[in-house]
Amino acid sequence: MFFLYRYRVVNTPNTVLTLLPSIYLQRIARNDFDLFNANSYGVGIELGHRFTSQTRVRGYGFLSTLDPNEWLATSRAGLELFHNINAQNLLTVSAIYRQRIFNRSLGEQNLTSSFGVTLSSAGIPLNKGLTLSYLLGGEYVTAGSDDPMLPLGRFQTAANLNWVMPIWRGTPYHLREPKAYATAPVPYNPSCSSTQTLGGVANYYTNGSTQPALIAGAGFRGQVGHFSRNWFDYTSFDLGFTQTFNDQSSPFLFDRIVDFSVLNIGLLQQIYGPLRAGTQLQINVDTGNVFNTNIIVEYSRRTYGVMFRYNLDRQLASILLRINSFNWRGNADPFSSPGLGTATDGVIRSN
Repeated sequence: MFFLYRYRVVNTPNTVLTLLPSIYLQRIARNDFDLFNANSYGVGIELGHRFTSQTRVRGYGFLSTLDPNEWLATSRAGLELFHNINAQNLLTVSAIYRQRIFNRSLGEQNLTSSFGVTLSSAGIPLNKGLTLSYLLGGEYVTAGSDDPMLPLGRFQTAANLNWVMPIWRGTPYHLREPKAYATAPVPYNPSCSSTQTLGGVANYYTNGSTQPALIAGAGFRGQVGHFSRNWFDYTSFDLGFTQTFNDQSSPFLFDRIVDFSVLNIGLLQQIYGPLRAGTQLQINVDTGNVFNTNIIVEYSRRTYGVMFRYNLDRQLASILLRINSFNWRGNADPFSSPGLGTATDGVIRSN
């Protein structure tokens, strides 16, 4: 357990510089409450600067201890330059030192260092709920492996087609009905839709290894109820299955594909009044391993809300405060940090 305080040293329309001093309570207790032990404190820094409307840079650095002898093994840093070629295509140049990457059932892996360039698009709308996303990139990587640490070139191409098809759409309460706004700023609309995905990934490494993969998936997601009555008047669900076809492995652990048949389950249920609780998790059907499990408890009102979320695998907890109608622009991802990343079917996505 630790306390972290965000202090903005510079806050202008184009530049934000933030210091993040932290106090580690568990370490203080382990050190017999020695308040002068350097391992009980840490510090971080985050920098964001916008050069133009299309180009910006983000940098960060974290020290989990103030003991200089530990800095080489415990510090994390990164610098990323983003350039929006247009509204749908992004060019990224990045240099990273020691990034944590969660690779599904393999758990947390460490990427020691990387330097590379990526061209990507999060979603290009095609037609009737069909979107295309892609990624092209190359980087020089040092990371954990079955062999000793390997500095290798890593080249990647990936493309994915997603199709969302509405199946059913209910009727929300009338906008003038007070009960329509009891727990949210807009009325809930019951609905259900199907999702299908088809994608491919090809990773090539300069030692001659390759990791190609074909991914196909399908599922359903939706919500029933209006979240206005006191008991069980809201249920949201997300159920899907993804199959990955692959017969070659990465020499690294941080992007290795080991989960081939994955069941995704999500459920959020109203308990009483504004209180909801639920879970999100993934299951490796072949091995039975459960991973990426999130426990969610939420208290929701029209003008504000509080959400507690805990990830069992990452051992991360967050409390998210929501205040409506104040034009607040913040980060709603409870586990977002520039020092964290996620690997899915060999593709790395930084937060």
